[in-house]
Amino acid sequence: MITQLLTVFHCFGQYFCLHFESFQLGMAPVYMAFLRFVGDETEARNYTYSLEVGGNGRKII
Repeated sequence: MITQLLTVFHCFGQYFCLHFESFQLGMAPVYMAFLRFVGDETEARNYTYSLEVGGNGRKII
């Protein structure tokens, strides 16, 4: 089963899109997340991007 989540949010006067997917690859769960700036390339270069995922006392950035 594939689960997808697409969220558009307004932050710093700009719009960003977060896309998240989870699915099974054989017996292992797989998770993917993408963060995308909504605008032109010149505006996009004004930001630094990072994505942090955490749970159970652990996190990955």
